[in-house]
Amino acid sequence: MRFVPKSLIVLAFTLVSMTMFAVDNPGPPPPNPPPPPGSPIDGVLVVLMIIGMIYAFYKFNNSSINKKSPL
Repeated sequence: MRFVPKSLIVLAFTLVSMTMFAVDNPGPPPPNPPPPPGSPIDGVLVVLMIIGMIYAFYKFNNSSINKKSPL
């Protein structure tokens, strides 16, 4: 009785593995799309950094003045 299930399992495993080797390769994957163009902020980067530093200094001074004077 135990011989029949074991032989069926072996037969099924053999047939499945044979069909997996028989599958044809789908080919190489499609090529990657080209990268997006670069951002044109290189020339103005120094100006943006200076404006950011001025804004941070303004906000820091504005918040410290508001903390010193109670309502």
